[in-house]
Amino acid sequence: MLLRTGHKLASGRLSGFDKPLHTVHSVPRISQAPRAKQLSAQAAANKPAKGRLVQYLYDGNCKVCQTFKSALDAQDGKGNIEFINIAQSSYKPRQHNNVQYDDAMSTIHAITSKGKTVKGPDAVRELFGAAGPVLGWAAQASKLPGAAQAFGLLYDFLAKYRYPISDAVTKTKKAAGR
Repeated sequence: MLLRTGHKLASGRLSGFDKPLHTVHSVPRISQAPRAKQLSAQAAANKPAKGRLVQYLYDGNCKVCQTFKSALDAQDGKGNIEFINIAQSSYKPRQHNNVQYDDAMSTIHAITSKGKTVKGPDAVRELFGAAGPVLGWAAQASKLPGAAQAFGLLYDFLAKYRYPISDAVTKTKKAAGR
């Protein structure tokens, strides 16, 4: 098979070139299988584990985040939520929709079973819905007019001050002797 490049073939030579054409008898076949396997493995890694509805990317060094994780875990009777601690050195953004550590630290992130990344109040709603009926109703209620704005403001406050709140909780527990 000869690919056309705009030059005419003239007696074994391409016009405009001084060297003879070399015939290529066979071209090694390039397999796409390893790349396809790599892509499907990466796509699978970007979603919650089988049977899970959502991944929660949380900061394991934050008391507010740990408390939220514990509340979700307590309500998640079906194991719908997969918890991913972004503070661990084993956290790999590529396995979680390329959510970088700094981005994950700035606001809450969740990854749905369809591979969609949701952030902020929408991520909290997604997690509430996955946790079960007790928190599921709160997720729905937080979408109502007025409630959605209040929920967003509460989330913004907690996200902005989570470390000072965490420090205050720790100091209070120490003072109480717990």
